Amino acid sequence: MSFNSQSLNGIRNSLEFYNRIKAERQKLINILESLEDGKYLTLSDANILFNESSSYKKFAIPERLLKKIDFSNISFDNVDIRGMDFTELKGVKINPQTVYAQNLSRCKFSGVEFIGPFDGIYLYETDFTGSKGAKINPQRVFEKDLSYCIFSGVEFIGPFDGATLLYADFTGSKGAIVDRKKVSYANSSILTNVEIIDYYDYEPKSPPPGFVLMELTRNKKHF
Repeated sequence: MSFNSQSLNGIRNSLEFYNRIKAERQKLINILESLEDGKYLTLSDANILFNESSSYKKFAIPERLLKKIDFSNISFDNVDIRGMDFTELKGVKINPQTVYAQNLSRCKFSGVEFIGPFDGIYLYETDFTGSKGAKINPQRVFEKDLSYCIFSGVEFIGPFDGATLLYADFTGSKGAIVDRKKVSYANSSILTNVEIIDYYDYEPKSPPPGFVLMELTRNKKHF
Protein backbone atom coordinates (compact mmCIF):
# COMPACT_ATOMS: atom_id res chain seq x y z
CA MET A 1 0.00 0.00 0.00
CA SER A 2 1.34 3.43 -0.92
CA PHE A 3 0.53 6.95 0.35
CA ASN A 4 -0.39 9.80 -1.94
CA SER A 5 2.06 12.66 -1.42
CA GLN A 6 -0.73 15.20 -1.76
CA SER A 7 -2.60 13.51 1.10
CA LEU A 8 0.53 13.63 3.23
CA ASN A 9 0.89 17.32 2.52
CA GLY A 10 -2.71 17.81 3.57
CA ILE A 11 -2.09 16.02 6.86
CA ARG A 12 1.09 18.04 7.47
CA ASN A 13 -0.73 21.29 6.79
CA SER A 14 -3.53 20.30 9.14
CA LEU A 15 -1.06 19.54 11.90
CA GLU A 16 0.70 22.82 11.31
CA PHE A 17 -2.59 24.65 11.52
CA TYR A 18 -3.49 22.83 14.76
CA ASN A 19 -0.14 23.62 16.34
CA ARG A 20 -0.43 27.27 15.35
CA ILE A 21 -3.90 27.56 16.86
CA LYS A 22 -2.70 25.81 20.01
CA ALA A 23 0.20 28.24 20.39
CA GLU A 24 -1.99 31.29 19.75
CA ARG A 25 -4.56 30.03 22.23
CA GLN A 26 -1.92 29.58 24.93
CA LYS A 27 -0.73 33.13 24.24
CA LEU A 28 -4.31 34.35 24.71
CA ILE A 29 -4.64 32.43 27.99
CA ASN A 30 -1.43 34.01 29.27
CA ILE A 31 -2.69 37.50 28.39
CA LEU A 32 -6.02 36.87 30.09
CA GLU A 33 -4.29 35.49 33.17
CA SER A 34 -2.29 38.69 33.53
CA LEU A 35 -5.19 41.06 32.80
CA GLU A 36 -6.41 43.09 35.76
CA ASP A 37 -9.91 42.49 37.07
CA GLY A 38 -12.37 44.89 35.47
CA LYS A 39 -10.35 45.04 32.24
CA TYR A 40 -11.64 43.36 29.08
CA LEU A 41 -9.96 41.99 25.99
CA THR A 42 -11.45 42.47 22.52
CA LEU A 43 -10.67 39.74 20.01
CA SER A 44 -10.21 40.24 16.28
CA ASP A 45 -10.76 36.53 15.62
CA ALA A 46 -13.16 34.72 17.97
CA ASN A 47 -12.41 31.29 16.46
CA ILE A 48 -9.42 30.99 18.75
CA LEU A 49 -11.84 30.67 21.67
CA PHE A 50 -13.39 27.44 20.45
CA ASN A 51 -12.58 23.84 19.80
CA GLU A 52 -14.68 23.06 16.76
CA SER A 53 -15.90 19.56 15.94
CA SER A 54 -17.81 18.61 12.83
CA SER A 55 -21.10 19.44 14.56
CA TYR A 56 -20.54 22.11 17.25
CA LYS A 57 -18.18 24.51 19.00
CA LYS A 58 -17.03 24.31 22.63
CA PHE A 59 -15.03 26.84 24.61
CA ALA A 60 -11.35 25.87 24.60
CA ILE A 61 -10.12 28.21 27.33
CA PRO A 62 -10.87 28.01 31.05
CA GLU A 63 -14.34 29.32 31.88
CA ARG A 64 -12.93 31.47 34.70
CA LEU A 65 -11.10 33.59 32.08
CA LEU A 66 -14.16 34.30 29.95
CA LYS A 67 -15.16 37.17 32.25
CA LYS A 68 -12.12 39.08 30.95
CA ILE A 69 -13.32 39.02 27.34
CA ASP A 70 -15.64 41.53 25.67
CA PHE A 71 -18.23 39.37 23.87
CA SER A 72 -20.01 42.27 22.18
CA ASN A 73 -18.95 41.11 18.70
CA ILE A 74 -18.70 37.38 19.32
CA SER A 75 -21.32 35.03 17.90
CA PHE A 76 -22.63 32.03 19.80
CA ASP A 77 -23.85 30.34 16.64
CA ASN A 78 -23.44 26.55 16.97
CA VAL A 79 -21.73 26.93 20.36
CA ASP A 80 -22.55 24.28 22.97
CA ILE A 81 -23.54 26.42 25.98
CA ARG A 82 -25.24 23.72 28.06
CA GLY A 83 -24.54 24.27 31.76
CA MET A 84 -22.76 27.59 31.28
CA ASP A 85 -22.88 30.36 33.87
CA PHE A 86 -22.79 33.73 32.07
CA THR A 87 -22.63 35.76 35.29
CA GLU A 88 -19.91 38.46 34.99
CA LEU A 89 -19.50 37.95 31.24
CA LYS A 90 -19.56 41.21 29.29
CA GLY A 91 -21.60 41.98 26.17
CA VAL A 92 -23.11 38.53 25.57
CA LYS A 93 -25.95 38.42 23.04
CA ILE A 94 -27.58 35.08 22.28
CA ASN A 95 -30.02 33.97 19.63
CA PRO A 96 -31.54 30.79 21.10
CA GLN A 97 -32.30 29.55 17.59
CA THR A 98 -28.66 29.33 16.59
CA VAL A 99 -26.91 27.80 19.63
CA TYR A 100 -25.95 24.15 19.36
CA ALA A 101 -28.98 21.81 19.56
CA GLN A 102 -31.15 24.77 20.63
CA ASN A 103 -30.35 23.62 24.16
CA LEU A 104 -30.26 26.12 27.06
CA SER A 105 -30.41 23.57 29.86
CA ARG A 106 -28.76 24.35 33.22
CA CYS A 107 -27.58 27.79 32.05
CA LYS A 108 -27.46 30.93 34.18
CA PHE A 109 -28.06 33.92 31.93
CA SER A 110 -27.32 36.87 34.20
CA GLY A 111 -26.21 39.79 32.00
CA VAL A 112 -27.23 38.13 28.72
CA GLU A 113 -29.36 39.84 26.08
CA PHE A 114 -31.57 37.53 24.02
CA ILE A 115 -32.00 38.50 20.38
CA GLY A 116 -34.19 35.70 19.03
CA PRO A 117 -37.31 33.62 19.75
CA PHE A 118 -37.53 30.48 21.89
CA ASP A 119 -39.43 28.32 19.41
CA GLY A 120 -38.33 24.69 19.83
CA ILE A 121 -35.83 25.56 22.56
CA TYR A 122 -35.02 23.00 25.26
CA LEU A 123 -35.24 24.52 28.74
CA TYR A 124 -34.38 22.68 31.96
CA GLU A 125 -33.02 24.22 35.18
CA THR A 126 -32.52 27.38 33.12
CA ASP A 127 -32.10 30.56 35.18
CA PHE A 128 -33.03 33.83 33.42
CA THR A 129 -32.36 36.05 36.43
CA GLY A 130 -30.55 39.22 35.36
CA SER A 131 -31.08 38.68 31.63
CA LYS A 132 -33.11 40.81 29.24
CA GLY A 133 -35.04 40.38 26.03
CA ALA A 134 -36.42 36.89 26.72
CA LYS A 135 -39.96 36.59 25.33
CA ILE A 136 -41.33 33.08 25.62
CA ASN A 137 -44.43 31.49 24.16
CA PRO A 138 -44.94 28.32 26.26
CA GLN A 139 -46.70 26.69 23.31
CA ARG A 140 -43.53 26.83 21.27
CA VAL A 141 -40.77 25.69 23.64
CA PHE A 142 -39.65 22.07 23.32
CA GLU A 143 -42.47 19.77 24.52
CA LYS A 144 -44.06 22.79 26.28
CA ASP A 145 -41.82 21.93 29.23
CA LEU A 146 -40.78 24.80 31.52
CA SER A 147 -39.80 22.64 34.49
CA TYR A 148 -37.22 23.63 37.11
CA CYS A 149 -36.63 27.01 35.44
CA ILE A 150 -36.35 30.45 37.06
CA PHE A 151 -38.12 33.00 34.88
CA SER A 152 -37.19 36.31 36.50
CA GLY A 153 -37.06 38.95 33.75
CA VAL A 154 -38.96 36.84 31.21
CA GLU A 155 -42.03 38.11 29.37
CA PHE A 156 -44.56 35.42 28.47
CA ILE A 157 -46.40 35.97 25.19
CA GLY A 158 -48.63 32.90 24.91
CA PRO A 159 -50.91 30.53 26.85
CA PHE A 160 -49.79 27.66 29.07
CA ASP A 161 -52.26 25.09 27.73
CA GLY A 162 -50.71 21.63 28.12
CA ALA A 163 -47.49 23.03 29.61
CA THR A 164 -45.43 21.26 32.25
CA LEU A 165 -44.38 23.58 35.09
CA LEU A 166 -42.73 21.31 37.63
CA TYR A 167 -40.90 23.44 40.23
CA ALA A 168 -40.91 26.46 37.92
CA ASP A 169 -40.39 29.86 39.57
CA PHE A 170 -42.19 32.81 37.96
CA THR A 171 -41.06 35.45 40.46
CA GLY A 172 -40.03 38.59 38.57
CA SER A 173 -41.64 37.52 35.28
CA LYS A 174 -44.54 39.21 33.52
CA GLY A 175 -47.41 38.33 31.21
CA ALA A 176 -48.05 34.81 32.52
CA ILE A 177 -51.71 33.82 32.68
CA VAL A 178 -52.33 30.21 33.75
CA ASP A 179 -55.63 28.43 33.21
CA ARG A 180 -55.37 25.78 35.90
CA LYS A 181 -57.55 23.20 34.16
CA LYS A 182 -55.41 23.30 31.03
CA VAL A 183 -51.93 22.99 32.57
CA SER A 184 -50.42 19.51 32.36
CA TYR A 185 -48.32 19.50 35.56
CA ALA A 186 -47.36 22.24 38.00
CA ASN A 187 -46.06 20.54 41.13
CA SER A 188 -44.53 23.01 43.60
CA SER A 189 -44.33 25.87 41.12
CA ILE A 190 -43.92 29.36 42.56
CA LEU A 191 -46.56 31.42 40.79
CA THR A 192 -45.72 34.89 42.03
CA ASN A 193 -46.49 37.41 39.23
CA VAL A 194 -48.82 34.90 37.56
CA GLU A 195 -52.52 35.54 36.94
CA ILE A 196 -54.50 32.39 37.75
CA ILE A 197 -57.73 31.54 35.95
CA ASP A 198 -59.64 29.55 38.56
CA TYR A 199 -60.95 26.13 37.60
CA TYR A 200 -64.46 26.97 38.76
CA ASP A 201 -65.21 30.64 38.08
CA TYR A 202 -62.52 31.51 35.51
CA GLU A 203 -61.97 34.92 37.07
CA PRO A 204 -58.32 35.98 36.75
CA LYS A 205 -56.66 36.01 40.15
CA SER A 206 -53.19 37.01 41.25
CA PRO A 207 -51.76 34.74 43.96
CA PRO A 208 -50.03 36.21 47.00
CA PRO A 209 -46.22 36.51 46.98
CA GLY A 210 -44.52 33.14 47.23
CA PHE A 211 -47.67 31.19 46.34
CA VAL A 212 -46.86 27.56 45.55
CA LEU A 213 -49.20 25.42 43.46
CA MET A 214 -49.00 21.79 44.57
CA GLU A 215 -49.71 18.55 42.68
CA LEU A 216 -51.74 19.95 39.81
CA THR A 217 -52.43 17.59 36.90
CA ARG A 218 -55.00 17.62 34.18
CA ASN A 219 -56.61 14.55 35.77
CA LYS A 220 -57.37 16.20 39.12
CA LYS A 221 -60.58 18.14 39.61
CA HIS A 222 -59.88 19.64 43.04
CA PHE A 223 -57.15 22.13 43.90
